[in-house]
Amino acid sequence: MEKIMNRIACCLLVFMFLMRFFYVQDPYFICTFLLVICLTVCLTRKMIKLTIIDLCLLLLWAYIGIGSTVNFVGSAYSFITLTSNILYYFLLRYIITYDKKGEQSLLSSFTVCIAVLSALAFYSFYLFCVSVHEMGFSSLYDFRFLYKPLGVPNNEWSSLQWLFGGIITAVYIYNENKITKGIALLSGAIILCLALVSFSRGIYLAGIVFIILLIVLERRKLFERKKIIIGGGYCLLVLVVVCLYSTEIKKTLHGNETVSQQRSTKSRINTFQLTTDVLKEYPFGVGLNNYTLAKDYYLHGEKRVDSYTSYAANSFLKIGIEGGYVGLIFYILFLLSIVYYLVKAKKHNLWLLFLFLFAFFLREQTFSTFFDSSSVRLSALTLIAFLQKEEIVIVQRSNIKILAAIPCLAWICVFYIFRYNCNVNHDVARLVNQSMAYRKVNIPKALTCIKQAQLKNPLDVHLAYYEYCWSEKENAVHNEDKLRKMTELYPDKLLFRWTLYEQYKQQHQLENAATELRSCILQNPRILGTSFWKELNEQEPGFAELVVGRLLKEKQEKPLNVIELAKWGSIALQLGKNDLALSYLNKVSKQLPNLSRVWFNLASILEKEGKLEQANLYRQRGSIMELGVFSKDRSYMPPVEQDINKIINEQYSFLFNLWYNENLKNEIE
Repeated sequence: MEKIMNRIACCLLVFMFLMRFFYVQDPYFICTFLLVICLTVCLTRKMIKLTIIDLCLLLLWAYIGIGSTVNFVGSAYSFITLTSNILYYFLLRYIITYDKKGEQSLLSSFTVCIAVLSALAFYSFYLFCVSVHEMGFSSLYDFRFLYKPLGVPNNEWSSLQWLFGGIITAVYIYNENKITKGIALLSGAIILCLALVSFSRGIYLAGIVFIILLIVLERRKLFERKKIIIGGGYCLLVLVVVCLYSTEIKKTLHGNETVSQQRSTKSRINTFQLTTDVLKEYPFGVGLNNYTLAKDYYLHGEKRVDSYTSYAANSFLKIGIEGGYVGLIFYILFLLSIVYYLVKAKKHNLWLLFLFLFAFFLREQTFSTFFDSSSVRLSALTLIAFLQKEEIVIVQRSNIKILAAIPCLAWICVFYIFRYNCNVNHDVARLVNQSMAYRKVNIPKALTCIKQAQLKNPLDVHLAYYEYCWSEKENAVHNEDKLRKMTELYPDKLLFRWTLYEQYKQQHQLENAATELRSCILQNPRILGTSFWKELNEQEPGFAELVVGRLLKEKQEKPLNVIELAKWGSIALQLGKNDLALSYLNKVSKQLPNLSRVWFNLASILEKEGKLEQANLYRQRGSIMELGVFSKDRSYMPPVEQDINKIINEQYSFLFNLWYNENLKNEIE
């Protein structure tokens, strides 16, 4: 019975390791329930001796689970995934500790899995290279976002490379099968190549530190014959990759040369003050998975950027905002516990595995993925489990078997709390959608729903906006001031500025209305392609001319950065000024060639001029950037959105789904 249960446990562990790479959703309840059953049955036979790492990890998990949150549903889904990962970790610890045959099977299975994943990623990189060269570009650097092996973003995948490297190193150290060792060495070569061609500044920084520490720790054993052969082969591979992609590697090492690097650096700097601002009001954090929510609320004015990312600048900033001071302390203790365990163990092999973990957590300080990505967290926990492989086994006594029920009880509590809060209490998403439904037939009820949603999530600034929209306009001046303040704090919120424009228009303040509509168009030039703009030109040509005049005046008075230049190219094209649009768009295509809409707009202009061959090339560039390298459609053109409401509401619709795991229904009209 014990052997059968161990085999089932091994199969479940391998499935959990692989599922996120093949588009299988986190199995929230079902798969975690199976983990609970396996772990509970195993622990009734033998207990695991908890190490300092285990204890610190459990403390961090428990605090995240019981900590306060401003958005329960978003935190609950993430906590369930985190719980399944923790259960996976302890089941893996059990197999490694007590089942030698199961451990060898797991090592072989992980090796095959990583080899297959790496081979698929290598093939994806090949397709990526072919696609970029088909577009007529020689350098890959500006198009890294197109490289998504198995659907995993490049930055997240590059973090995985360190963890995969550590796991196959554990395989090479602990596995006794020569074929498995050979596969591990081959996988290591592919992983090394993939890490180099990620062209990530954080990965390169971690790599340099890793090599320095490796030389220091291994200085006495570097010249052993086997290590010279393996190390020499890997060094030769590095030289080949450097020669093939010297341009891209130079750009990466320069650090702040390209426009995309400069924008990335600026946005990271802008978010550092964020942690201090959040901790002033939320010393215990805003809750798991609410970093983007806090960022959207607390980042004001010019610090807000056009692009939006759910990844924090580093893991300390991430856990500081979501877990507060206590969460940050527990996270630091967890990291220190790994170092303490290694120092205390005094085993040479463990230090080699530790270097990969160290490099990964160093990488986390330039791009945080541990708390965002289930696949990254599972891989990290796998490596941490193998790091403790040589822990002394303590045979349990019969009188403490009741401790085996703890995983089951913990999961029942998590399940109950989640179902209770989602089904009995109205969550924010349901309240907002109910308010949307009531807004035309029952304004008081719509306001009640929105106010209840605000009490549950005070950091969603859009809820204050909806309250403003649906409240009685008893004090118009106060309301106008409130809305204008919102647009100043959140200048990238098109929804807020558009409402201010409509308010001025209704009050016949045409000068102010023209200024606000100009700002809306500058933010999203697609407005000029909607039926709204066509009707405005037909019904109010004088006002439309006033708006165009404000646009042209803005262009003359303000120097343009590359993003603004791209938007101006689109505006000029839709206003019929093709020569001006061509001039702007050509400048953008040289400075920032990874903007798909720039190439689509250039294709439209060149088609009108009869330059069909070049227009087809530009359309192909836009198609690949928009649809990805696996798409066969090379003549795609993005449809022109006629409905102004979809353009106005699309930003919050995206954030709503990101924060609440639900679609925003019945958008405000």
